[in-house]
Amino acid sequence: MKKLKIEEVLIIIILGIMALVDFVNVLSRYIFHFSFAATEEITVNLFVWLTVLGIAVAFERGSHLGMNTLFDKFPKSLKAGYNYFGYPCNIHLCNGRLLCNKRCY
Repeated sequence: MKKLKIEEVLIIIILGIMALVDFVNVLSRYIFHFSFAATEEITVNLFVWLTVLGIAVAFERGSHLGMNTLFDKFPKSLKAGYNYFGYPCNIHLCNGRLLCNKRCY
């Protein structure tokens, strides 16, 4: 059995807390006809952290979502060319979007 990293342990804990909070809220709503006020905010905030940690784990494993099915069919020369052409284009597009959003607001 492999040793879990801190990110994976935090993901397990956060997912368990989310399930427990929602389960308790559903039980209290149907049994006591009373719903806890902050459960939705707690769940949403934990889901954001779950997403951030999931991104870190996926990046470390090299299994981040992307156009892998198309990219895997490329020959080695096109894959190498993407590193020199594709990454700068992505950075340029993201920076342009960020700058546009700053100007719009």
